[in-house]
Amino acid sequence: MSLKNLVGVSLDELPASRETVTRLLSAAKAHIADAQATNISAETRFGAAYTAIRMLADVALNANGYRTLTSRPGHHQTAIQTLPLTIGLPTPTVQVLDALRKQRHVTEYSGDLVPESAVLECVTQAQALQAAVRAWLKANQPQLLLAECALSGAELLISRIENSWPGHHQIPYHPRILSHFTKQEMPKIANRQIALKPQDLFVVLALHSRAEPPASLYPDLAALTGLAVSAVHASLKRAAASRLVMFQERKPVVLKPALLEFLVHGARYAFPPVQGGLTRGVPTAYAAAPVNAVIAPSADPPPVWPHAKGSVRGLALAPLYPSVPEAALKDAALYEALALFDALRMGQARERNAAHDLLKMQYK
Repeated sequence: MSLKNLVGVSLDELPASRETVTRLLSAAKAHIADAQATNISAETRFGAAYTAIRMLADVALNANGYRTLTSRPGHHQTAIQTLPLTIGLPTPTVQVLDALRKQRHVTEYSGDLVPESAVLECVTQAQALQAAVRAWLKANQPQLLLAECALSGAELLISRIENSWPGHHQIPYHPRILSHFTKQEMPKIANRQIALKPQDLFVVLALHSRAEPPASLYPDLAALTGLAVSAVHASLKRAAASRLVMFQERKPVVLKPALLEFLVHGARYAFPPVQGGLTRGVPTAYAAAPVNAVIAPSADPPPVWPHAKGSVRGLALAPLYPSVPEAALKDAALYEALALFDALRMGQARERNAAHDLLKMQYK
């Protein structure tokens, strides 16, 4: 079997690119560094190390003039399993890398926790593959390393201009212009900004509503919220990055002071209310417990989450996430938390103050 035989099946021909190789090598290096951080979860570190392995396998393919067909299933598997053909990696090593790929798939889609031993193995394999790919490039395609090892930022910019400008061999460059660029180089920073999603707050509130977290926490939260286990896991990782949650002995724990501060001062602006017309649904905000116990009802139609099982007719309020009404009907504690949040984001001053006081009592 050769790489040529896989064209149209799982590979596509693509000219080797110094820019692509440089970008992927740099990104893989950053992911390996992230995987060695000690202040993030084992699952996040494992994911970073595996991503580095996949990127390095893509480097090997690109250096040989190929890329995986991402429109076909199994492109990660293809990139890893072609390493013996691209850089001559021993088959036993490839088998280890493929086992890590399977572990990543299980973790990503089932929410299973990753043992520390698997993280260390994945980091070790990523570092070894990084060294093997660089050694192969240096021996077989050294010109692809020039952008990383020899060219300054100014020279790389000029080389791009030369390659795209007709008659580029006649373009003169004054030494003072080159000096201006090289003295003012700025390091590139990858944009890895994490942003909370509505379902992330939903999951955190569901986690807080569990007085005694069950042994099978992730499946329990998935069943309650209507999300996939992998989506619950991803939400908690984003919540941990936002410091609403922390992991103790690899179990998520809500940081109550941070969550209270976010609900009162941030979430109502991040997830503003979206209201509609009259409909049947489940009461929320000041029309639901516990706010309705301290705020007298008015003659106006109450806010409701539209729902087929709703028994109250009122003004529609889009829930934080589509599965919120169903989850609220299953769990009274979660229902109260979601209703209090709605009171904060759409109520008048009196309702907001009442919701704030009630939340402070709950988040002591």
